[in-house]
Amino acid sequence: MAPYPKATGGRAIHREGPRLEYVIICHHPYQEKKCTLHPLRGRPDIKFRTRYETGGFRSGALFLFPGGEVLTEDLAGEILGGARRLVKERDPVEERGRMTGEGGGGRGVGGEEHGGDGGPPAIQVILIDGRWGKVGGLAASLGGLRKISLEGYRTGAVRRRPPPEGGLASVEALFVTSLMFGVPDPSLLEGYHFRDRFLELNGLERCG
Repeated sequence: MAPYPKATGGRAIHREGPRLEYVIICHHPYQEKKCTLHPLRGRPDIKFRTRYETGGFRSGALFLFPGGEVLTEDLAGEILGGARRLVKERDPVEERGRMTGEGGGGRGVGGEEHGGDGGPPAIQVILIDGRWGKVGGLAASLGGLRKISLEGYRTGAVRRRPPPEGGLASVEALFVTSLMFGVPDPSLLEGYHFRDRFLELNGLERCG
């Protein structure tokens, strides 16, 4: 069986996928024992924010939330194409400033600079980590972002209260997003207690 055949048919969705950057907005006080994202803290591609830090996102940032556009291969390709065009349209002087560290430049959450390193385009994905059905107010504050959602996957998490249909644990949602963009990152699932169950339920081969 090829790795991750459900979404990719054993091939990369795009020849050169994006560099995904994740911003996790914690709706509730952080509890290490209950947080599926705890093993990911400290990674340079994942930033954690409080519920009061909801501004300063990249141009074209995506908000991962139920009810948004369903992330398919075609939609992922459209988003990636838009990110590439955005890089090409940047002012050359501004771009040189980002590459050399001189002058101003576009800023992301927490002051991180936009791309400019000659690598693949960066796409920022915003996710609220909180209890299902309890984050409506916080989600409303992010209403200006493009919403995307995930369908066709089952959670491997075992909880006292069953999730809504199609509901995924936060770490599962990050992994599926990387999968759909053609840059599957199995390291996202390292340390996740229900990893093997999640992969088995969704017909995905363990990789890495």
